[in-house]
Amino acid sequence: MVINKLIVKNFKSHTYAEFQFGKINHFFGDNYTGKSSIGDAIVFCLFAVTKHGYKTYIKDYLQEGKSEMSVATHITIDKHTYKIMRTMNRRGAHQVFINDELTDDETLSKLVGHVRAFIYSFFPDIFPEEDAKVARSFLIEQICFDQGNYSKLEDEKRKLLKQQRELEKNKAFYAGQKLLLQKQLTEAERNRELDTSDQELVVTDNSHLQTEIETINGKIQEAYRVLYETKAKLKSYQQALKELTSSPDLLPDVCPTCQQSIPQEQSEKVAKEREERKFILQKEIEPLEIGLKNVSEQLGHYNEMKKDLESKLVIVHEKRQHHFDGNRYESLQKELKYVDKQLAMIEDKKIKLAQEIRTIKNELGMLANTYQKMINSSLTDVRIDLFKQLKNGEFRPQFQILYKERPYRVLSNSEKIRCMVEIITVFHQNSERQYPVFLDNLESIHSYIHRKRKLLQPLSVKECR
Repeated sequence: MVINKLIVKNFKSHTYAEFQFGKINHFFGDNYTGKSSIGDAIVFCLFAVTKHGYKTYIKDYLQEGKSEMSVATHITIDKHTYKIMRTMNRRGAHQVFINDELTDDETLSKLVGHVRAFIYSFFPDIFPEEDAKVARSFLIEQICFDQGNYSKLEDEKRKLLKQQRELEKNKAFYAGQKLLLQKQLTEAERNRELDTSDQELVVTDNSHLQTEIETINGKIQEAYRVLYETKAKLKSYQQALKELTSSPDLLPDVCPTCQQSIPQEQSEKVAKEREERKFILQKEIEPLEIGLKNVSEQLGHYNEMKKDLESKLVIVHEKRQHHFDGNRYESLQKELKYVDKQLAMIEDKKIKLAQEIRTIKNELGMLANTYQKMINSSLTDVRIDLFKQLKNGEFRPQFQILYKERPYRVLSNSEKIRCMVEIITVFHQNSERQYPVFLDNLESIHSYIHRKRKLLQPLSVKECR
């Protein structure tokens, strides 16, 4: 593909601009004068995406205050010239035309090729920063001509590993079931040792305990009756004593009714009778208090006895419940055999799965080694590591670019450009379509010749100095 002409309207900083391209093209200018926008405009026109492949942000290309923009390119493919034009309004809706006829992006991609193949060649700085999985898949498919074989093997390996994890879960479940069944069988066998005489003894103990509990309940009820009666009697005596104690010792001198004087002898007689009554009440209260204390202690003793008898009754009931059940024992044995069978099947499946996984890993390892050699055989100063070989011989996917044995991230700007130029020459050698190259910030590069490999139609951007 050769780009002959570019016309932009209301695109980023360009209200209107027209560019004619030759074999080698240089763009000079200060910052923010629209040099890099030329590459953005070409990618937008052909694929309706940004240089990083995003569709969402193309709305930002429209100049502020303008309702519509357009980008048109004149390209030559296989000696045929085409005019490609794309328009976009403020809402982000866009239309694309080939030779002034309305078309769609699917038809256009058949003409100009796949978007990633174009972007990686046109913007060489994008590929080294690409997602590792995407970049690795692109190299395997485009340079090694793998039609999805490696991806299929990877998918199959993931499925098998998932099955392996499921088997481990099932194994843990059945192992837990086995332990539970073995515990239940042991308990059933222990119950089977309880013979008929023991069962009869259990029944006797149960009857005896029930009788004792009933007797204790009767005693407790009687104790409560005595307790309530004693409390009532004690309360009435204490009330009477309180009334006697709080009343005056002597009668008044004058009768409150007839207002006549009360004899001294009568007053002293009444006081004496009151003292005698208080003495009798105190003698009655003392044995009641002692009796109340005794009844309370006896009631507590009966309750303790009842609690002890009920505990023994619970034990007897447990013995009766844990008698040997032959049907249950046979059922547990069948369940245990089934669980053992399932565990054996799981072990067999694990062995087969492990063998399948080893086979696929070996195939992936051989493919990885082949692809790595195939890609790096076309490179000189650059090496691309798609896989890392582990100590066990397996290949783990990775993505790392090295230039003269130095990682891409530590290279200078000029080294990065030379590294990218070498990589895209490999793209061109293994691609059905040849794409132009847009090199940004090219102040440090003075020659496009790289080990006798020439770039196709470079469009380079340099700052003014």
